[in-house]
Amino acid sequence: MTETVTLRPATLADGEMIWHWRNAPDVRHASLNSDEIALASHLEWFRAALGDANRTILIAMSGDTPVGMVRLDQDGDIATVNILIDAVHRGTGVAKVALAQALDRQVARRYRAQVKADNAASLALFRALGFRVVEDGDPVVLER
Repeated sequence: MTETVTLRPATLADGEMIWHWRNAPDVRHASLNSDEIALASHLEWFRAALGDANRTILIAMSGDTPVGMVRLDQDGDIATVNILIDAVHRGTGVAKVALAQALDRQVARRYRAQVKADNAASLALFRALGFRVVEDGDPVVLER
């Protein structure tokens, strides 16, 4: 059953939580950059990201519990989409609801995602929300 999901803007206090999610071995395997990231480097990046007017970082919440993150990086009329869901909440429908809500909030003419070719769950997620493959390589590039 799909959990009830709301989105809120990320704050600096979310930095370490997102770092933990991002450095989980399965997440690193699915990421385009699979390197482990040092906390200090991540927090420096995160602080700058929060201040970037072309970047939106949203925290997906199930009740009072943070369950994931959606990031949209605006470049002209294209917003590049990144999503990360805490392992405990994967397979519950959270990703689809959170991503749909995030796309509804963002004003972009087109959305783009880059997904590793072996990441079947992410490919299915983006396709379910109307994304189409525009480059079939590794990574697979999808747009909507």
